[in-house]
Amino acid sequence: MGNHDQWCIGGLNVVGVIARSSVNASNGATMRLSNGFHGIFLAVFILLFKNLVTGIPLPALAVILVYTGYKLAHPSQFLHRYRIGGQQLLKFSITIVLTIFLGLIKGIALGMFITIIAHLFSVKKVDIILRNLLKTNILMIDELDGTYLISVRYFSNFFNFNRLKARLDTVPYSAKVVVDFSLADFVGHSTLEHLNEYSENFDRNGGEISIIGIDNLAVPTNHPLSPMRPVASKKVKKIKPLTKRQEQLKQYGEDLGWFYEAQEFRTIQGFNDFGYFRTGTLDRGRNSLKGSVGPLKLRACDLDFHEGEFIAKEPKHAGVVVIDLPVEVPEFILDKERLLDRVGQLAGFREVNFKGPPDFNRRF
Repeated sequence: MGNHDQWCIGGLNVVGVIARSSVNASNGATMRLSNGFHGIFLAVFILLFKNLVTGIPLPALAVILVYTGYKLAHPSQFLHRYRIGGQQLLKFSITIVLTIFLGLIKGIALGMFITIIAHLFSVKKVDIILRNLLKTNILMIDELDGTYLISVRYFSNFFNFNRLKARLDTVPYSAKVVVDFSLADFVGHSTLEHLNEYSENFDRNGGEISIIGIDNLAVPTNHPLSPMRPVASKKVKKIKPLTKRQEQLKQYGEDLGWFYEAQEFRTIQGFNDFGYFRTGTLDRGRNSLKGSVGPLKLRACDLDFHEGEFIAKEPKHAGVVVIDLPVEVPEFILDKERLLDRVGQLAGFREVNFKGPPDFNRRF
């Protein structure tokens, strides 16, 4: 009933359990209406099938909890932190160890304390944070052409990100925003992660977020979300050598006269509205290859995305080619035919039958 009442006023689930919170998103829910259906389903199930709930064996529930814990501390989580930076991996590992031995509350509290200490010493100039912590460091200007310019001074991390967030929340998602860090001495991982989420929301609604002024900052790794510090305090890590496949893509681009870039990118524009990614969330792209064939502009790249959230998160990868056509074409998706797709015509969908090989027509 609590979930149902929260849905009526536009809120989230009352019970903030990760396993339960991920159910809606993992099953393709995209609106708050799913919280209402979730609450109604739970209430009806408990009222009508209470005996079934009490009959679930406790070992089965224990297995679910063990599996949930494994997903939360999956080895891929450690690898992800390492790619962002050694400091992120250290804080993540220490927090998990403290949580296991001291309990959830103490572990998280000590993990936050360690994160604060790490941020203070990572800049090499602690006074930058201490002197400017309470100062207003955000200036937003509404340009005549409708562009919003947000200038960030001193530093930006989880200490003061709320100030930047408050400014971004006042801007419509359909607008163009330029975030300037040229006056900042330090940009934290949490700030870049939140800006990446804002960038996805703006991109879905026709807007755009551009980040400038970070060329004078160094990063410990090549990860797009790696924290940025003054060059004097941290040496720039050398670019990783290209893999065999990347070398082949680069050579292929040179043969065609196209531009190739192996570096990962987080601003993924033009893909969110494509039907193939409607049930997933785009994470990053890499191996971008741009060129043209006659009047047509083409772009090929590798995309990493995931379906589901939290413990039900399933990483996926796809290679895509985008062709900028001079004319409009009907929107369609070529996908494998499933059982529910065969009755999709009742919902207004139309299947196109190919006159080619019967095996291809049967499977797509």
